[in-house]
Amino acid sequence: MITANFDGLCARKRVYDLDGWSRLLSFFEEIEASWRGWDGDKLFTSPEGDFRLVAKHVGHIHFSIELNEFQRLDPWSAKGEFDLDPGEELTATVEALRALLVGR
Repeated sequence: MITANFDGLCARKRVYDLDGWSRLLSFFEEIEASWRGWDGDKLFTSPEGDFRLVAKHVGHIHFSIELNEFQRLDPWSAKGEFDLDPGEELTATVEALRALLVGR
């Protein structure tokens, strides 16, 4: 279940991944390894396209997140943004994600 909370908006969506979310962990590990910066956007998309995460290095790491519910009579989309410091905050995030996914 992916939950996004932004400025009073709470969106939840059950998102499936075929490999236990190892691609998402790799996405964050690649960002952590490139903490000094990179050109352009780094993109993670779930296999069904209902979860999308874009990262851009602009001194800090700026993330855009999108959740989409396509398979309903009343489809919806939720978008938000957040920033992470490329130092300890990013490292702590990667470690927490690793612990969450390895424990599954």
